[in-house]
Amino acid sequence: MKPSHLIGRLIATLVSLFFLGFVISNLIDGGSPTVQGTVLMILVLCLIVSTIISWLRDELGALLLLIFGIIFFLFSLLISDIFIAIITGGPYVLSAVLLGLFKKEVRDVIIPPKQDIISQE
Repeated sequence: MKPSHLIGRLIATLVSLFFLGFVISNLIDGGSPTVQGTVLMILVLCLIVSTIISWLRDELGALLLLIFGIIFFLFSLLISDIFIAIITGGPYVLSAVLLGLFKKEVRDVIIPPKQDIISQE
């Protein structure tokens, strides 16, 4: 296992455990959930599942962490400020990058390479 993959997984795992604590405390609290709180809990659960997948499959986990990390960033930006958005979504995007989302093999699947155009005369 590459050190960058391990660091990416550890970042995602630690941040997910941190947010899982908020989800559990929110569920134990028993108050009526708000729409923002519900969306936030769903996003955190998606990110936790993405983190688990990243331990099993690098590329798929990286892609899911990137997608849900960006969604988490944008949602946080809507309900708060840029600083909070970077703190919440940034670690997941960083984890996706460290897991090798931008390796050539994976990049070619997401963004197909340009084909050489042979001029026909």
